[in-house]
Amino acid sequence: MPIVVVDAVYDELTRDPVNYPKDREVKAFIDAHQPPFKIEDTETGRREREKHREGLPPRRNAGEVAIVDFMSDGLENYLTASEPVLVLFEDVDVPGVRFFRKLPNLHLLSTVGMLRGLERVGIIGSADEVIQNMTHP
Repeated sequence: MPIVVVDAVYDELTRDPVNYPKDREVKAFIDAHQPPFKIEDTETGRREREKHREGLPPRRNAGEVAIVDFMSDGLENYLTASEPVLVLFEDVDVPGVRFFRKLPNLHLLSTVGMLRGLERVGIIGSADEVIQNMTHP
């Protein structure tokens, strides 16, 4: 199934690959695995990239807002088929998601949940090690 990462979340996760190994590793992993990963463009992500080019600070919750954008405007591109779709997000809660109708083929997964699953099936050695590196770059 496609694994959707909205652009603003992708940008947050990979913001500084030169100075942070975590950003470089996440970028390399996602970029090398398309599909199943798909970076989905959002209005919030476009605005945030423009702000970045202008040297302005990022919006603190841009990733969460971009997910709400995607749930409002981009999700229908995936739900026309009967195939499942997975939306990957960085934090434990996505504000606004509770207001959307939960369709049977839509699945939400946090980054930590994905890492635990990847460890469980043997794709990565230790979710805790990756989480430690993510939270303490």
